[in-house]
Amino acid sequence: MRVSFTIILFISLYFLKNPAYAESISYKMITEKKIDYETSVISSNDAGFSIETEWKGFKFITHTDFDHNTLRWESINEKKEINVIFKRIENFLEATGVYKGKLYEKKFSIDKNPWFQDWNLGLKNFVFSDKPSISFWSIEPEELMVTKFKAIRGKITNISINGENLETLHLKVTLEGFAGMFWHADYWFRKSDGRMVISRMAQGAGLPITTTELYKENP
Repeated sequence: MRVSFTIILFISLYFLKNPAYAESISYKMITEKKIDYETSVISSNDAGFSIETEWKGFKFITHTDFDHNTLRWESINEKKEINVIFKRIENFLEATGVYKGKLYEKKFSIDKNPWFQDWNLGLKNFVFSDKPSISFWSIEPEELMVTKFKAIRGKITNISINGENLETLHLKVTLEGFAGMFWHADYWFRKSDGRMVISRMAQGAGLPITTTELYKENP
């Protein structure tokens, strides 16, 4: 009986610490007069979290640890003949699969900084920290460019989303180093739970601004 009680107690404490859950989140993306939608389903597992995202014909599957650091990312687009998997192996991102109908196998050297493929979840811990900035790696989803970024803590500000007034933290995200002078994005995260509620960015120099707003939540 003692052994059984110990096992039950261990299982109970584990799930109290890491309770399983799933939720879906939708964002509305507005570029001039064009509107797109992005929907993600986030679920917990024994190793951390899984995020499945539908975006412009792509399906992304992101696996993270409990600190939201990306461990593995899969990009699938049947129309464009893309099915590529990236894995982090120490300070390398190793990619295998098919890209635009051709076999794809590459190894990218990075450093000890985290890999955040899903910025909305990846930056959550930074929002709750007292750090002034954080550097991280990410992969551009269409051209598969591995790039280093820097998020800089801004001010607390109130923003109205879907008729609700929210207290948010502003983050400025730039390219790391000198290139940061030429591109940046603005993100606002809800202070109560660290969820991204709005972002504004251009996809490149001279291109129109895309505004992404929280559209639906279904915890």
